[in-house]
Amino acid sequence: MNEKKIIIDYSDWVTEAFKRYPDKNVTFVCPVCGYRQSIRDLEEAGLERGTWGFSCIGRGLDKCKRAFGDGKEKSGPCDYAGGGLFRLNPISVKSEDGTITDFFDFADDPLLDGDRK
Repeated sequence: MNEKKIIIDYSDWVTEAFKRYPDKNVTFVCPVCGYRQSIRDLEEAGLERGTWGFSCIGRGLDKCKRAFGDGKEKSGPCDYAGGGLFRLNPISVKSEDGTITDFFDFADDPLLDGDRK
């Protein structure tokens, strides 16, 4: 799990997303289990739009791994949600009104691997 975080303005985050995913099927990676999940996958799993890139897709599936607590090797998808006790989502997106929401990083060309600090 990565303890680094970056803050990015919403408009820049959207620009970065569409640079990576011109088809608009943005794909995120869960910071706990490493599971890749695209917007299409999240829609098909029945997750609400407000959870995309914030909670692992496992929360919308009948079977998933526990994110914490069992001491076994983790592989996704899992039941991690970014709004719980452990806030591990590495990307902080700042809206125009100053509100900050934490998200998963992009699965392809992650922001944390780039030049941003």
